[in-house]
Amino acid sequence: MFEIPHAFYLHSGKYNICESGVLKFGPLPFHSDDVFAITRRGSRVQYYIKKYGIGDYINVYNSLVPMSTATFFADSSLYFGNDRII
Repeated sequence: MFEIPHAFYLHSGKYNICESGVLKFGPLPFHSDDVFAITRRGSRVQYYIKKYGIGDYINVYNSLVPMSTATFFADSSLYFGNDRII
């Protein structure tokens, strides 16, 4: 079975950071217009949020698990109406 190695889990106005099915950070509140991003530079994975009304992305978590530098894929799931991916 495939587990998502790095993810934001958004639920009920809060977010968590999960790695391979394990909660690593959160829950913390978010605004519906916040933007979430996960980056990889080399083997380092970082999680960012661009808060509503603030211009820059804020680093909220640095993964302790190095990631392969091989090609990786992104995926998403929407659960509620008016959810969107930008």
